[in-house]
Amino acid sequence: MTKAMQECGLASLGCMAHTLQLAVNEAVLSQRSIIDCASISRKIVGHFRHSQLATFRLQSLQKQLGMKEARLQQDVPTRWNSTFYMIRSLLGQRRALAAYAVDFELPAFLNPYQWTLIENMLTILDPCEQLTKDISSATASAADVIPSIEALKRLLKKTVATDHGVNTSKTTLLQAIEQRFSHIYTESLFFLATILDPRYKDCYFDQATKREATELLQAKVRCATSAENVEEPKEKKTKADDNVSLLTMYEEILQENNTKELSQSQTDQQVINLLFNDFSLQTQLKQY
Repeated sequence: MTKAMQECGLASLGCMAHTLQLAVNEAVLSQRSIIDCASISRKIVGHFRHSQLATFRLQSLQKQLGMKEARLQQDVPTRWNSTFYMIRSLLGQRRALAAYAVDFELPAFLNPYQWTLIENMLTILDPCEQLTKDISSATASAADVIPSIEALKRLLKKTVATDHGVNTSKTTLLQAIEQRFSHIYTESLFFLATILDPRYKDCYFDQATKREATELLQAKVRCATSAENVEEPKEKKTKADDNVSLLTMYEEILQENNTKELSQSQTDQQVINLLFNDFSLQTQLKQY
């Protein structure tokens, strides 16, 4: 995709979702305590994914407990949010899993501290997962990048009760986001896209960035409206150039015929006008 943009002479911006995934993997999913919890979770999910009997027993317990039947989700190593969905599915079935472990054997289990840890971790990953979905939608644009990152950074800076056990991961995630998204504050395309969007304008810029973005926009407007930068449209070539093809021959023939038809229609109209004028003159002479 980057190569295609370069060959077309168009400006290219990096994938925000991919950059966010790198930040989450680096800051949160690389923590030893989180790695251990994710590893245990995979073993539990794998036990039910590979055993129809175990799945049937879990579903029976869900019915007995009045819970909604739901399958545990397996994660995919290449997508961080799949780990998020896996852990969230485990938390949703915590009661059923506890009841299952009483009568049947599990390959691994999470202790109370680890249950609390992954629950608090989800509060950190939830806004990242929501942001990933938003920026991956068909209506997302470059204008959403700066406001989204500013909102996420402010959220991570706030202290809440669920920070217990994951405060280090939260701080590391904030640092990773600041580092990996530092380029958005120096890329003019992000400035212009944001300031031109009526939803955002310059509300998400600090004073220095507001001034820089405004000056850049004014310069772009002056450049676009300057007479010196306005090029006259190039005349169409009548002779075939080096980049000829069968399609261009079709277009050339059509263009020539259209020109001939226009010229012929003008000549026909002139003849009609002459005949009409001559007829009018003869009619007037007969009246006298």
